[in-house]
Amino acid sequence: MDKAQLAKDAIFAVPIYQDRDSPQERRNKDIVLETWRAFWSDDVDRGFANMAEDVHWWNSGQGPLGSNLHGHDEIRKARKSELDFFADIERTVIGFHAAGNTVIMEARAKAHLLDGTPYRNEACVVYELEGEMIVRVRHYVDTKKADAIAQMLDRRAQQGA
Repeated sequence: MDKAQLAKDAIFAVPIYQDRDSPQERRNKDIVLETWRAFWSDDVDRGFANMAEDVHWWNSGQGPLGSNLHGHDEIRKARKSELDFFADIERTVIGFHAAGNTVIMEARAKAHLLDGTPYRNEACVVYELEGEMIVRVRHYVDTKKADAIAQMLDRRAQQGA
């Protein structure tokens, strides 16, 4: 994916902060946003600055996006391949919530896969923090829609790409 397109920030359809957010919840939202933006700008090392060494990252599904990852090395490898599925992507944050040590981001993706196939999906990502470090991430997507990625990879393999 083009680095300029990748680094383009998401559209926020909702406010990042709520009046009811405690100072801790605001800090946790800042940590999650900094990490999320670092990952999308392909600077995973900057994102890892906010993640425990033994962070656990689970992605729903069985296809190319599905995974159960432990630690920075596994996440770095998976993140690199995940970004290689898309020719472009537009992300819209449709919900951003904090409760204590948990931050939940709801997002919608509108993209094209590498073969030009339109791709749309929604995600809910749950970040759990201990102190100022992310220790667990659970990434839920509509796995039926995510199957489009596996189908694209199958087509590319059949074509010898």
